[in-house]
Amino acid sequence: MRLSLASTAYMDLPLGEALSRVKALGLECIDLAVDSSSRMLQLEDLLQPTRRAEIQRQLAEAGLSISAISNHADGQLLLGPLHEVTDGIYKGTPAEKRAYAIRRMQDCARAADALGVRLVAGFIGCPDYARWFRWPGQEDGWAPQFAQCAEVMGQVLPVYREYGVRFAHELHPKQLVYETESAARSLEVLGEFAEWGFNVDTGNLALAGVDAVDFIRQFGGRIWHVHAKDAEVLRPVTRRHFLSHNRYYSQAERNFRFRIPGWGQLDWRRILTELHLAGYTGDVAVENEDNTLGRWEGCRLALDFIRPLLLHTPRQERWW
Repeated sequence: MRLSLASTAYMDLPLGEALSRVKALGLECIDLAVDSSSRMLQLEDLLQPTRRAEIQRQLAEAGLSISAISNHADGQLLLGPLHEVTDGIYKGTPAEKRAYAIRRMQDCARAADALGVRLVAGFIGCPDYARWFRWPGQEDGWAPQFAQCAEVMGQVLPVYREYGVRFAHELHPKQLVYETESAARSLEVLGEFAEWGFNVDTGNLALAGVDAVDFIRQFGGRIWHVHAKDAEVLRPVTRRHFLSHNRYYSQAERNFRFRIPGWGQLDWRRILTELHLAGYTGDVAVENEDNTLGRWEGCRLALDFIRPLLLHTPRQERWW
């Protein structure tokens, strides 16, 4: 396992400044964000040979390699929602939004291959998340949405197969695939594609009420990437409300907080041990979405906590 940093910490910075910041933290690899909202660089930069060579030069000078190409915002439009709430990603008709997302996520595979990177991490979206609880007269609100998933990803994943690149979907409560049952269902629907797997974000799993250790035990063979993020439930606040519609991440009174690793309630020794037992050899990217700390202080504290816990040698048979 190598220690990396998720793109939320730096994707709003110009590439040179972002790389300088990451290098100063003592890291050797990063997630490279190519969302349409990223200030670091645009996906088109990686598809243009001259610009790509310049980016590779900057990475080499910083002593950094790429853990994964990251594109979450554009990937959201693969399944949606495809109405006005996602106009901030791309404005158009539902068909235009989906076509845009398919094209962008296909190009991510091409860009990754051009860089010699074998992994893209991102979202796939969800047409209507309100259908997680069935409406009267409807037995399974997820079934028609998984049918859409099969049709859309059937246009995306063959390109990943063509270029020998994996796609790691990040489980998140705004996604069609967000916890244990939906992950298993996605493998039934997309199982023909060995390129399909998961980006496990431990904090996101906690928000969905899922034990990360249990998830890793079940799906270890399909985990392509890991975001190390902690979680904290504020018990006094949950007596009044749990997930309230009007309380976002920045509010101190929010009942659920994302925390940096070591500052929340997750058991990191158990999580990293389970990844090790599952044979995971990918990178562990710390993600700082902790609004109780500063951006770079939070990154530094998180990295200092996780670094000595990473396991580097293969599991051995009994020697005693």
